Amino acid sequence: MYFDHTFGHTIIGVVRGDDGVITAYNLDNGETISKEQAVFMSRQTAIKGVSPQVAKIGNEFLESLPDDDKYNYLKNLPVVEE
Repeated sequence: MYFDHTFGHTIIGVVRGDDGVITAYNLDNGETISKEQAVFMSRQTAIKGVSPQVAKIGNEFLESLPDDDKYNYLKNLPVVEE
């Protein structure tokens, strides 16, 4: 899979499961990608403004990079349909 590293994508929305946990992300190009794809892409610097993290139980997830706008945090982004 090829990623254009010149300009990283921006996450503009999230998909949540029935339990409220983020399961996928909506990118600025309209594409919806799984959490696993997003973690991989962020490691390749193909997504801006996030950092891959590992939870205590071993699950990987994305965390927003801190900035002055609380609305940029992933948990505050609009929920979109998959």
